[in-house]
Amino acid sequence: MAYLPKLLSGSTNGNPIKVTSTTTGAADTIHTAVAGTSNIDMIDVYATNNSAAAVDVSIGWGGVTVDETLGPISIPADAGPVKIADKFPLQNGMVVKAWAGSANVILITGMAMGYTA
Repeated sequence: MAYLPKLLSGSTNGNPIKVTSTTTGAADTIHTAVAGTSNIDMIDVYATNNSAAAVDVSIGWGGVTVDETLGPISIPADAGPVKIADKFPLQNGMVVKAWAGSANVILITGMAMGYTA
């Protein structure tokens, strides 16, 4: 099995992804997993809060229904990076999305480790 570290696909050149959405319907794309079921992405996600108040962040893992959501997770004021996901697996083009209690104060960073058969 071979592996390849990858940037989160929602990032530009590895820069943090600013969470602008406060609802599931307009959630920001963090990463789109590898297509198909023979390979897999192991995804790390961290959140940084640039606000003077704690902010809840939710991560839709493969979808945005309640049973597919991590959180809400409270990120303390002026804190981060806080680990949200540690090598969580995803494949088949499923999408990781984020939304927060306040717009434009949460930054998402991380990486995907792509494993190929």
